[in-house]
Amino acid sequence: MEEKKQQRGLGRGMAALLPETPVYTGEDKPGREYVLLLDITSIKPNPHQPRQHFDVEKLSELAASIKEHGILQPLIVTEPAGGCYTIIAGERRWRAAQSIGLVQIPCIMRTMAQQQLQELSLIENIQRENLQPLEEAQAYRDLLDQYNYTQEALAARLGKSRPHIANTLRLLTLAPQFKELLQQGKLSAGHARAILALTDERKQARLAEQIIKEGLSVRQAELLAQLWQENKAEAPPKKPPAADPLYMDIARRLKEKWGVKVAVLDKKGRGKIIIDYYSEDDLQRILDSLLEEEW
Repeated sequence: MEEKKQQRGLGRGMAALLPETPVYTGEDKPGREYVLLLDITSIKPNPHQPRQHFDVEKLSELAASIKEHGILQPLIVTEPAGGCYTIIAGERRWRAAQSIGLVQIPCIMRTMAQQQLQELSLIENIQRENLQPLEEAQAYRDLLDQYNYTQEALAARLGKSRPHIANTLRLLTLAPQFKELLQQGKLSAGHARAILALTDERKQARLAEQIIKEGLSVRQAELLAQLWQENKAEAPPKKPPAADPLYMDIARRLKEKWGVKVAVLDKKGRGKIIIDYYSEDDLQRILDSLLEEEW
């Protein structure tokens, strides 16, 4: 098999975990990694694969492409004790190859620790945008729980911002019915976080219904949630207030500065700025920015 150059399009997190090394062929297996043909039955999925949902139609398209052109990019596998190879990256290719009856499949063999295997599987999926929001959130939670990362350390390890990690983890607190709507694609992650801003379960359900029925944007859902949260009446108002582009821009800039959700509500020159924070670190960072001194 001809050697193939490693593509470098998977981003900073992947490169950090897998620095560039030579790829070898041959039975003597020199070096840290090498390419070989493996019996497809000797390969198993990664048990820590965060991705649980595979689009059947896209798998069929991939299988047709493999049948016509072959596997253009080898899988990446590692060999644990017991002699069975575990997939690090390329489970879709493995599934598609199985479906058309391939006997052997090209793989790049790498040796790595279990923690690195779990991290790399997550990074590979995130950077290819293959994960649903809840899958990504659960993968973050697993890494935090199993390896005692802080959110800051995990964010640095994965090439993400700490607010992104925190906001994604919040999705795990959704009620089951909203998780199902999120998995079905009827709600986005931004819509789901707007729902979480409400503490009343009935208002949460009404907001979800209105988002789907009226096709509300995330910004409209956030404004409506804010209005409903402040309204103590059982029946919330029907429509969100019109958003002024000037105040939307101010809120956006503050959100980017502090990494938390910010709403600017104005009524004829009077109003309020509402700042959400999710930890003591968030609060301290915001206070330091506002007061320009350490508390």
